[in-house]
Amino acid sequence: MDEEKELPYPKEAMLPNVDYQELRDIFFDNYTVELEFQTMRNLSDFTERFKQILLEKKMVQFPELMVAHLCAYLGFFTVASLGLEKANGIYPNIAELLKKQAYYAHEEFSKYPVNSTVSDQETKKKNLTIMRDLEPSSIVVQTVKLGKVVYATMEELKDNQDISFIYFNKKQTELFCPQDLFILLLRKVIPKTIKEWKKGSRFPTMLYPINQATIQLGWLMGYFAHLDVAAPITYLEYGLPLAKLYIEYGERFLGYG
Repeated sequence: MDEEKELPYPKEAMLPNVDYQELRDIFFDNYTVELEFQTMRNLSDFTERFKQILLEKKMVQFPELMVAHLCAYLGFFTVASLGLEKANGIYPNIAELLKKQAYYAHEEFSKYPVNSTVSDQETKKKNLTIMRDLEPSSIVVQTVKLGKVVYATMEELKDNQDISFIYFNKKQTELFCPQDLFILLLRKVIPKTIKEWKKGSRFPTMLYPINQATIQLGWLMGYFAHLDVAAPITYLEYGLPLAKLYIEYGERFLGYG
């Protein structure tokens, strides 16, 4: 197996000053799975937390908006970890990495489809197994796990729209989680998440979890677009502006500036 295939991710799937190969040379255990799992767990936990706000407000969501919320989280996470100047400086790299990973994941899932174009469940399982063996580390597993959390959230929100609420209230006009409550949630969750990453961390800088969160969200976009039988452009159109917005304003909301 050549060197490129041995890397947990291709070299272009990295933000500046992030080198998974260097870490592999230092540590002999599977640090990449640890990085992937903790990233997926953080995104899943956050989804569960902001779901509670949406349930209280009796709001429903669709996949593009669910991913957009997570991109807003990524923006806050980046600026809280790096500060405004560095976060603004690295945003173009984050945007480019999100795009590359979204289209790459979509392309790979299209080679081994697990969407409605395949009616046979056994074929879907076989294709998913092939992808798990071919793709870097555990990214396919973590993507499917996160995807299930997001879809379960949407179903719960839909079920929460009882008949009496729909009948006596106007049609839902707001799509995004109420901003004041969303910001309060971010201010509570993100500093704790950063502290957890830094505590006993084997990763040189916070760029590593930021890099992995970007990769994971790109894969989630590609996976969802594949399930939609569409290109991931709509997910990027919703997600990228929010990642940028929450970098620009996140510092003041989080009390770091």
